[in-house]
Amino acid sequence: SVHFLYGNFCNLILNMYKFNNSTLPNSIKEVPYYEEILLLFWEVIKHNEAFFNYILLTKKLTDLGLGLIYLLEHSAFGLNPKTNASFLTSYLLFILSGRPEFVKALNTKCTDNIFWDLPVCNGSYNDILILQIFKLMTKGRPGLINLHPTLKSLLLNLAGHIKSISLPSS
Repeated sequence: SVHFLYGNFCNLILNMYKFNNSTLPNSIKEVPYYEEILLLFWEVIKHNEAFFNYILLTKKLTDLGLGLIYLLEHSAFGLNPKTNASFLTSYLLFILSGRPEFVKALNTKCTDNIFWDLPVCNGSYNDILILQIFKLMTKGRPGLINLHPTLKSLLLNLAGHIKSISLPSS
């Protein structure tokens, strides 16, 4: 079923976030092959329009967004930075941001505890994404410079549907 598939994709994409932000050590097992998960997710949404439309209508869209934003952070600035995962995550966010439903869903206030190296932000998931893109473009590795046009386009996709923006991300 589509619901089963999407629920498991969300759990796998959120795994890295949950693993690194858990209050109990070793309470969540890390899934080490998130690049393959991202590639499989990309292929499924590329070839199955019904699944892509289902994703855009679910209430767990913010979970998917948070997981992708965190994977963008982790793949670019983690202990073992991976350029391929940064590109995959950026392109997935770009594809999803092309749909207004995704950007409007990210307008909801972020209630998760964000323990990343970002300014304190009490705003929406869009604010966190904007801060993450800014950080990636200003402090990212030289190998990620080819990603800048995609990140700028992602920001342009977001701009038309953001309701409000917090002070740190403006």
